[in-house]
Amino acid sequence: MGRTRTANSTSTGRRRAALAVAVSLTAVVLAAACSASSTATTTPATGSPGGAAVPGTTAGTAPAASALPARYQGYRSETYAKPESWLCKPGLATDYCTSGDLDTTVVRADGTTEAVPHVVAKDPPVDCFYVYPTVNLAPGGGNKTDLTQIGPEVAVVKNQIARFSEACTVYAPLYRQMNLSAYSSADREQADALAYGDVLAAFTHYMANDNKGRPVVLVGHSQGSGHLAHLLKDEFDQDPAMQERLVSALLIGGFTQVPPGQDTGGTFSNLRLCRSSTQTACVVAFNSFGPDAGAGSAMFGATQDGLTGACTNPAALGGGSGVLVPDVADSTKVTGIAAVTTPFARFPDALRAECKQDATRSYLEIATVGAPGDPRGVAPLVANVPGWGLHLTEFNLTMGSLLDLVRSQSAAMR
Repeated sequence: MGRTRTANSTSTGRRRAALAVAVSLTAVVLAAACSASSTATTTPATGSPGGAAVPGTTAGTAPAASALPARYQGYRSETYAKPESWLCKPGLATDYCTSGDLDTTVVRADGTTEAVPHVVAKDPPVDCFYVYPTVNLAPGGGNKTDLTQIGPEVAVVKNQIARFSEACTVYAPLYRQMNLSAYSSADREQADALAYGDVLAAFTHYMANDNKGRPVVLVGHSQGSGHLAHLLKDEFDQDPAMQERLVSALLIGGFTQVPPGQDTGGTFSNLRLCRSSTQTACVVAFNSFGPDAGAGSAMFGATQDGLTGACTNPAALGGGSGVLVPDVADSTKVTGIAAVTTPFARFPDALRAECKQDATRSYLEIATVGAPGDPRGVAPLVANVPGWGLHLTEFNLTMGSLLDLVRSQSAAMR
């Protein structure tokens, strides 16, 4: 499906095992959610590559940028030239990042609520290129090769990246991701290479045919973050021209590593962790746990081989504690509030986050603010799943803060 490169040779067996375990639970929970989701579908997106864009899905205006690197010029992927190979992209008959109900309800501590409509940006200054996590439970190893049954992919796209269409034009390719079972199979290396080859082909096709000089945000979770870290090493880390185009990379729930106390080194040689909302060409990466982090897995954010898990707090990039802006997809876990009828619920001033370091790992601790008199029972949102922490919900627990960051960094690129 396009040019391929070898898998990252610096990955250790322990990191691979950790990723396998992480995506296992992700896949199980996402599959359960998708089976009950009214937005899931079993048919691919369709549209005309040369047709007019659907209202609200137009690409943004390109600011000045350096010349397109030669390796992208003239590239065309037979697969990614087809509209059915994309979940989100301008011009699709159904762009899952701009269609359907994506509204949120703000639930305040004083009991008042406000439904806030999702508004798709008409002329966004930047693009977001998104790679979704593991959603396929097929046995027998290998990869998901039938990309006509896309209910789980649609569900996770709507849950994670679709609301980013408020701030950027979203490009979300389908790809032959590693099956859950591949992580413990003999063909794991081949399965990983095939999945990454698709991500690389999709990104290369996007750069050659769709980017048109706009800055780009890379966004991924779990397996998606792993492939994007690989892409960053191949396409950005050693290329100043591509770094000029990079707003930031949001590698959520992945295994980005740095030397303790450092912002670069480890996974990347030149790309640094983001430490301000106006810093660009940088990386946001974290693995999340609730207050009782000892109940979680020591694999996420693990310290090993002289490196530790990267932790950038989207609520306080410069350090310390900050108040998060969550967009929660399951508000039924929260007690003491009226029923929410929108797909998302936002709880201002209810959750805080801070990067923590212990003897075994670095991680983002997410806890309740606990203001006196606040009736919103948000504690269940930060209850660690035994062995897994907040891996499954961390994207939504930080979503509003990540959106604010994308807006701020995008403004800094102008």
